[in-house]
Amino acid sequence: MAAFVGILGSGSREHALAWRMKQEQPDAVLSFYPGNDFLSNLGLCFDTFDDLVKYGESVGPERVLICGSEAYAGFGDDLEGWSFWGPSAEAAQLEHSKMFAKEWMQSYGIPTAQPIGVVRSKEELLTLCDEHSFPFVLKYDGLAAGKGVSIIHSRPEADAFYDQVDKNLGPDFTGAFLVETVLSGVERSLFLQLNDDGDILPVAFSMDFKGKVAGGINTGGMGAFTPASIPKQSQAVWDSFLNDVLIPRLKIGLKEAGLWYRGILYVGLMFTDRGPQVLEFNVRFGDPEAQTILPALKNKLWDVVRHDESMAIDSTQTYGAIVCATTDYGEADTKEHGLIPLPWFSECPYLCFWGNLFKREDNRYQIKKGRVATLVYHFPSDAANEVIEAVEKELLSWVDANGWPHLHRRDDLGNIYLDERD
Repeated sequence: MAAFVGILGSGSREHALAWRMKQEQPDAVLSFYPGNDFLSNLGLCFDTFDDLVKYGESVGPERVLICGSEAYAGFGDDLEGWSFWGPSAEAAQLEHSKMFAKEWMQSYGIPTAQPIGVVRSKEELLTLCDEHSFPFVLKYDGLAAGKGVSIIHSRPEADAFYDQVDKNLGPDFTGAFLVETVLSGVERSLFLQLNDDGDILPVAFSMDFKGKVAGGINTGGMGAFTPASIPKQSQAVWDSFLNDVLIPRLKIGLKEAGLWYRGILYVGLMFTDRGPQVLEFNVRFGDPEAQTILPALKNKLWDVVRHDESMAIDSTQTYGAIVCATTDYGEADTKEHGLIPLPWFSECPYLCFWGNLFKREDNRYQIKKGRVATLVYHFPSDAANEVIEAVEKELLSWVDANGWPHLHRRDDLGNIYLDERD
């Protein structure tokens, strides 16, 4: 009897999860909620979560449900007879509420930026601007698809960013923001695996790029590398921080607060002159970091999700991801977008994970505003700089030769990676 794998989400990350599962379990029945028009080629996409559950239970007793996107945290809380890999609704507060996460970190002595205050309206924010020096960090207290954090340098910047988040979120906007001090240093993403036996295991270090351009506002990830190096100045203190500070305090805090779950915990870190500091938590894989971690996995994701086997990453190869988005991604205006050129499906020499697509009646794919595709390449981790530069240049040349109107991708990621590696 075939195993059933349900995946919650609709982007490139969920495509990568499905791709990995299909490689390992070719006879598995894949289904998605809500999925997207490309994922429908790999399995059924359901309009409701209840329909996915009913279908899964009709397939057989070997059932796995993976929460890809933070929007579906807690969906497995009340399921019986399923292996659920993802956060509970309680645990999701670590990502869904910046205020909750900050208070929780302070309660358990997890190093993090100092809070300045909380504002719940534009008037309160502008008053804080008049009373406090710049810069400071403004974090929306809720889900904002990677677009809810900004470093504020002036009153007009604060005003404009508040309005931008309001416009992006529409009726879901609450007006509540956490204000905290700015941390300076080198940023990294740490992925940890939480198991049923109460253990926390390091999985991978990644470097990700959150803006459409270097130094620009956060739009959601535009690229990533896995594994990434620990900054040289922090190597001496890293093992002590991880094993004596971060993991022990996470174990105590997650258990005492009733936040434990099976799955991935993302820890955003800033390596500062005062040691590593936690920027944020996400209760799932990052996007596009997942697209660089899953190809590097040496053992089976099925065994990780089904049996709590420890994830093992091949550190001899480095995987890089470049996201191809629309030029209006992260902007208020929307352009007219065309069709995905056919070579992307028939001739692409890279791993390609699809996000924002709409399938027309003639089976061509219409581009939708946002992050459209993630291309993944790899190279030996000890490769010379010129080898890595050549591999990235080849990928970018292929994208430019086969691109679509209004395509946006970054061309500086390899240089940043090499600068920080060296």
